[in-house]
Amino acid sequence: MKSRTRGIFIVAGLAGLAVLSACSSNQEILNSGKASPTPATAEVQKTTIEDEINNMRTADFRFIWVIRRKDGGVMDAADKAVIRQNTVDMNRRVLADDDKAILIGSNTVPFKENFDILASAYAIQDVSQEPVPSPLPTREPTPKAAKAKQ
Repeated sequence: MKSRTRGIFIVAGLAGLAVLSACSSNQEILNSGKASPTPATAEVQKTTIEDEINNMRTADFRFIWVIRRKDGGVMDAADKAVIRQNTVDMNRRVLADDDKAILIGSNTVPFKENFDILASAYAIQDVSQEPVPSPLPTREPTPKAAKAKQ
């Protein structure tokens, strides 16, 4: 009976070791979820103005403008607000050239009032594939023709 008890203890001990080794953490698996460090020399790929113009042409925008500050400076929050307010009807606005330019893409003809505000404060380069219609439409209602007297 002693040998039988001893056998049971040995089997139970081996079973316990098997369970413990199966339940222990595998360091390789624990390390696999950690992000590998990126090299310090890795640079973020920035798109150029030419890339953005090509993207807008690929999107088939009729009108594309590059808007810059006249002093060549960086577009600040006030500049962005003025441009956003006057290009509400436009399809796409993209900040480019180290925040020194905003590209506008649109299929909608801009209103004269909005374009005049932008043109008075910023340098606008038209890189559209077709010219902007002249004159630009206004928000003013078209006057009705006078009725002829009979």
